[in-house]
Amino acid sequence: MNPKDKTSFPSTNTNKNKNDVKVNNQFSLTINFGDSLNIIALITGIYVLKKIAKRNKKGQ
Repeated sequence: MNPKDKTSFPSTNTNKNKNDVKVNNQFSLTINFGDSLNIIALITGIYVLKKIAKRNKKGQ
């Protein structure tokens, strides 16, 4: 830095910062009817297996 040049010192500079942030998020979730049937069948299967496992523990 040049000591004679006063504008080069950070104390005399004026900082003008401009931040432009543009976010374009687009979420699309498509669930087919067949997919929902598979999910329901999976949940039902887990429920039935838990129920059978509890029944077997009580029987012993």
